[in-house]
Amino acid sequence: SKQVRWVVAPYEADSQLAYMAREKIVDVVISEDSDNLAFLVPRTMFKWDGTQGQTVLLEDVLSMGPDNELNMEGFTTDMLLAMCILAGCDYLPQVNGIGIKKAHELVSRHRGPPRLLRALRYAKATSVPVTYEKDFQRAVLTFRHQRVFDPRIQRLVP
Repeated sequence: SKQVRWVVAPYEADSQLAYMAREKIVDVVISEDSDNLAFLVPRTMFKWDGTQGQTVLLEDVLSMGPDNELNMEGFTTDMLLAMCILAGCDYLPQVNGIGIKKAHELVSRHRGPPRLLRALRYAKATSVPVTYEKDFQRAVLTFRHQRVFDPRIQRLVP
């Protein structure tokens, strides 16, 4: 019989899998969760049916140029994270009327959270909850700083 190694995530499976992928403990994360982009998972396989799926490489996303619907030229990983959060994620629902294309446009124009959040606050076309800026920053911290289990050293790491 085959031995299957497994890990129980101390908090959330998404952050655990992302850590293991970034540390090259696993080769690919199979998931339907687009938050893998925000977690900077290098390689995610979506739509797995037991025999095949669609693999998305983070480096391919970040290198999408002007020929693509979302031109990611000049985007940093911080900007990608801001775009993912703004479009709606597990830690913060999307603002009404802002999907991935609008989030991309706003992040491209404002380059990062401080200017982006200020622009949202004063935009007449969107209704942003009073706590949105604080909640946005909390989402950023949640994506970046979840504690996970490192199976190589058998302990929790930041």
